[in-house]
Amino acid sequence: MTDDADLNEDLGSLAKSLASNPDTRKDFLRLMKKARPNLPIPELDVEDQITASRQQDIDRINKLEEQLANRDIEGRISTSRKTIKEKYRLNDTQVEEVEAMMTAKRIGDYDSAARLYQMEQEVAAPTPAAVTFDLPVKADELKGTNINNWAKNEAYKTLREMRGSR
Repeated sequence: MTDDADLNEDLGSLAKSLASNPDTRKDFLRLMKKARPNLPIPELDVEDQITASRQQDIDRINKLEEQLANRDIEGRISTSRKTIKEKYRLNDTQVEEVEAMMTAKRIGDYDSAARLYQMEQEVAAPTPAAVTFDLPVKADELKGTNINNWAKNEAYKTLREMRGSR
């Protein structure tokens, strides 16, 4: 029995030192509460209630902040959509196509995307199939003359004019 008494005395001494040391007190009380959940420890119970209450408040604040951020984002998107509809004369379907382009091409600005969308939608002016040149002399004036000699003379004349203007 002496061993049990010594053991109880050592355990009591250890428990007292753990409970009186500020660094280990809270952990010691938490272990006691874990071993006996119904054991009333006001120091821990009050702290846990305050922590739970604060956590509820923090969760509620975070939820409200998220709602405000979403509302702000939706407002900016709505304003941007309205702006490009008016500025670029787009309909709802075209705005949706602009947004799809923004996602696909990773464009972060509605105005830039709408401008690119319009450029892609514009049809380029057709290139003529045949190119015609006007001769500096009417064809009637060249009748009866050697066209090659006439071209050579015109080239020499142009070269002389260019050399003379230096």
